[in-house]
Amino acid sequence: MKTITRFLKPIGIISYLSIVFMGSMIGLPLCLWLVFALLNPADLEFYLALSSLIGLILNLVIISKANFSKSRSLEIIAFMFLLSPIIYKIFKYPIVLSQYFFLIPFLIFLISYLLFILNSFKIIEKSKN
Repeated sequence: MKTITRFLKPIGIISYLSIVFMGSMIGLPLCLWLVFALLNPADLEFYLALSSLIGLILNLVIISKANFSKSRSLEIIAFMFLLSPIIYKIFKYPIVLSQYFFLIPFLIFLISYLLFILNSFKIIEKSKN
């Protein structure tokens, strides 16, 4: 079970970055959308992209160096930061839920990251006992 947990977070992050937001002509992967959204600081999407990048940085840098009890709260904060642009897109364009390029990677991200967080709670509870 511990080996599966090791792969849940990278699978979640890779699927997060491969979510495709469909435009009027072509789809744009989330990783490119983050870059382009940061170029327009006068828009709400700038702040959403910034929060998503903060969530990615929390995942890649701070959490690996934090101790186990602080890591749990940072994981939940990072998850909320990562979800913010996706929730915005879902409410702004409800049609995205019917597009498989969006829905399949989003569900993989959601399930794998939630399983990772829930499993970290189990590991912390076992270490306390």
